[in-house]
Amino acid sequence: MTIPIELAVSLTEDEIDDILYLSRAGEAAELQEFLNDLSKKYNVSQADVICNAADAESGNNAVHYTSANGHIDILNLFKSYFSSDKAALTALINAPNQAGNTSLHWAALNGQLQVVQLLVVEGADPAKTNNAGHDVVFEAERNDKEETVKWLLKEVPGLERAVGGSGNGVETEVDGEDMDVDGGTTVSEGSMASRATVNGGGSSHGTMPG
Repeated sequence: MTIPIELAVSLTEDEIDDILYLSRAGEAAELQEFLNDLSKKYNVSQADVICNAADAESGNNAVHYTSANGHIDILNLFKSYFSSDKAALTALINAPNQAGNTSLHWAALNGQLQVVQLLVVEGADPAKTNNAGHDVVFEAERNDKEETVKWLLKEVPGLERAVGGSGNGVETEVDGEDMDVDGGTTVSEGSMASRATVNGGGSSHGTMPG
């Protein structure tokens, strides 16, 4: 199985948008059905479909959106698809978007501790910095996610402090990416993502830098 460097399948823009929307909205059952349908359509695995579903402009993938919004059930679904290729899952988790932010950056800045813990277990690199030179501890710290900061510094070997400076509260932008409830990245017209607004920004939904 390959990841986006050498595409295993060329998904349509609408198909990518739908995968990202369902991941962001936490629609696990519908997402599973859709991934199964695409797997049959293109004669590839569900893991290949997920690996090739990234926004062309932002570089955001399905794990970014799932992690930012704390959808642990969808992360476990993704994990099940990669049971025979753990390295590909780790590569996807650590894949940066155009601003250099990984899924762990997004989970940490939103204080999604359960997601942070799962991503680290699956090989996420907490020391990885984004284009602004900030690691995940910095992003969590400056967004006042104290529980996440404490867990990372205590449980992850080699992390002793935030890289990038000391935080001073929630920012309206993170490393050049606009932040918005339930995701600021727009999707193209015609996909299921254009049919509804995601869940109204309840407590389970995160702030995403786009």
